[in-house]
Amino acid sequence: MKNILIILLFGSNILCAEQMKLKLEYQKVNDTIDILNIKEKEFSNNKNIDSLGDMNGYMIDFQYPIQNNLTFNIIYNKINLDYLSETLVNNKFNLKMRYRYKQLNNYNFFISVGYEQNKANKLYITNISAINENIKRVLPSKDISISKDGSSLSYLNSNGVHSSTNLNINPYVSIDNTYDKSLYIQSSILYNNINFLLGYKQIKIINNLDSSIAHENNINIQNELNSGSSKASYNDKREDSMIYLKLSYSFNIYAIKSNISYQYNKIQRINCLKETNTNSIINLDFIYDINNDLSFYIGSKLMSNQFNGEIPYFYTKYTKTTFDHKYGYAKSGLIFKFN
Repeated sequence: MKNILIILLFGSNILCAEQMKLKLEYQKVNDTIDILNIKEKEFSNNKNIDSLGDMNGYMIDFQYPIQNNLTFNIIYNKINLDYLSETLVNNKFNLKMRYRYKQLNNYNFFISVGYEQNKANKLYITNISAINENIKRVLPSKDISISKDGSSLSYLNSNGVHSSTNLNINPYVSIDNTYDKSLYIQSSILYNNINFLLGYKQIKIINNLDSSIAHENNINIQNELNSGSSKASYNDKREDSMIYLKLSYSFNIYAIKSNISYQYNKIQRINCLKETNTNSIINLDFIYDINNDLSFYIGSKLMSNQFNGEIPYFYTKYTKTTFDHKYGYAKSGLIFKFN
């Protein structure tokens, strides 16, 4: 797959008047859509271990005006991502309350608070090349690999001698009970067609990675795994924080409403992740009003670092270079407006 393009994201600030809305969106990237050939430029030819691949997903966004100046949003976004020869499914859930606390001439001042969660479906990776790549990341001090047919494990024992033993369990690496939860607050100023937003997010991240090797009953394997600080499973809890800035501009091209925005994420992480703590995001949308109650839009989204700050559990000390690439996807959908 060739990854990316340009980012088009529907901006909720295109319409200032508060009204009930339902947005249904389809998201996708593949070889046909990736007009900029990013994957070909960014990654090697080994598709078993290369970053994120093709993607498809959908989003449901419901906006409800509780009062004239108070709006409630609930968003669900499910995406399916090609990852290590399997499909990684992420479920995003977002609740937001936005309050317009001041209106002065052409200026509108907003403050928002919200809760966001990303959660991965349980995933089993069975591709041998991908498993060996994960072993190298999780056990960098161990010379361990699984044979191509998955029947045996070779390793360098504590005496410096290469040994091999048969495996009793079909090899796998699994991702389970992996998620992140965030609380955020953001303030924005809307002036005519220009919107500036400043936000802060506090993030709790849980990563759990298991492997068949950890459950092998061969005493020699377990002794070698436990001879150092490394293990054949990975469980981690941490907290990140993020500051983000967003500037967007709305304009019309004849009957087409358009919005372009730039967002910069700055993430505060543990020391081993300091090299991948930023993300630049460009969004561009084109919206056409079919009638007063229904609009159609198309768009795309471009990220300098794949989902950095958007799906925080993707980034661990073992995957920090996996997702340190550009990524993007196209989107289209319908917006239903209710008076």
